[in-house]
Amino acid sequence: MKAYLERAKEYESCMETARLEYKLGKRHLANMMGADVETFSQQDIDQAVQYLFPSGLYDPAARPTMKPPEEFIPRKKGAEFDETGRPFHPLFYTGRPNFFQLLFDIVENVNKLNALEDGSEWLPKELLEKKIVETISDIEYDNFISAMTRLENHPLSERAKDFIYEYRKPLISKLENDTIPAPQHDADGRQYVTIYECLRKTARGDVTVKFPGTGKIEVNGQDLRS
Repeated sequence: MKAYLERAKEYESCMETARLEYKLGKRHLANMMGADVETFSQQDIDQAVQYLFPSGLYDPAARPTMKPPEEFIPRKKGAEFDETGRPFHPLFYTGRPNFFQLLFDIVENVNKLNALEDGSEWLPKELLEKKIVETISDIEYDNFISAMTRLENHPLSERAKDFIYEYRKPLISKLENDTIPAPQHDADGRQYVTIYECLRKTARGDVTVKFPGTGKIEVNGQDLRS
């Protein structure tokens, strides 16, 4: 653990030194070319190096260059766990947490897109068990999802549309179910709307919005900024 943290600190120290050297070299190069260092881009650096150090070498990798350290120093992972040995990433024990996090994100986005596509999703395990009046395992449920997904992706799945939608449930939009209350008027003639039992974590409260407003936010009769 100690050796691992020391190696991580050495790498960060090396990168920081390389960054400072790059910034210093960039400043000197800009001064030599009579350019403003603040607007001196990497393209300007490449052109300046090519001008000051002309080379007829055939291989571009053998020619003089000046690149940011991130481009030529191999990238290493940062510390993956703290001093007590606890990993930062929940998928650390898979051995490749970044890769499996990527797969997780891909599936999550696919599910979001599928939900937007037709506004329905496969029956959850509990509802499927009620429908078939049998208890199934998680693996069997995964097999059901896999089989139904293959059926849904079949070129002629339109002919089995009724069967497919028998095992899907619609996603109910919150906006469709929420009724927007009509504004009321107070003693001063201003419009207001009150929403009761608003939930925020474990707290509940009633929220009143007035029009035209004053820009003030009051909680239990007291100014929020006081």
